[in-house]
Amino acid sequence: MISGIIVALPEELASLTSEKLNKGDFSWLNSQVLIAYAGAGAANAETAAKQLIAQGAQQLISWGCAAALTEQLKSGDLVVADSLEDEQGNMIVCDKNWQNRVVKTLNTDLNVVNGKMADSSRIIASTREKKDFNQRTSALALDMESFAVARICRDNNVPFLTIRAIADPVDFPLPQAVDQAMEASGEINFNKLIRHILLHLWEIPALIRLGLHFKKANHTLKATAAHLQNIC
Repeated sequence: MISGIIVALPEELASLTSEKLNKGDFSWLNSQVLIAYAGAGAANAETAAKQLIAQGAQQLISWGCAAALTEQLKSGDLVVADSLEDEQGNMIVCDKNWQNRVVKTLNTDLNVVNGKMADSSRIIASTREKKDFNQRTSALALDMESFAVARICRDNNVPFLTIRAIADPVDFPLPQAVDQAMEASGEINFNKLIRHILLHLWEIPALIRLGLHFKKANHTLKATAAHLQNIC
């Protein structure tokens, strides 16, 4: 069976392969796993999902990082979603047999949590907003791409799974620099980022902490990738 894995960011791609890809490119990890470097946001994820299915992928994984919506989750924890909910309250249930097998496989080495994930069209930066999302949806974590991939899979009768490592904990508000540098496409504009930092030097400690959180998440993704043969 051919599995397709969709990633949004270059750091997420690096957890699977050392190959350098441009946004929108595909690469065979092996004869059974095809990776798509989609770029951030729902539109990019949807396009990648359609292209993977067109190229023969028989099941898809949304792979990468997520924001915690509950204190239960710390940076570096792994969420394998059992369901997804978008901003309009629509629900999609992930493939039950597949998620159970993956949780059982990964639980031996990693802190794996199985639960609902929420979808957002924008970055949710503040602790209050994260907790509001949790109260409204009962979701444990949030990302910007998984629901779009799940919708394409549902429409094409293709099994779907979300595997996401927690980057920012619920009690860690993202520095304003992240929001200021984020384009509508979901990509970071590094010129804007540097300009903002130069004018707001007091945000540097928070950016360093954010980097450490992402390092833990990336470590978890690489550890998860070591089990990829049993996951796909």
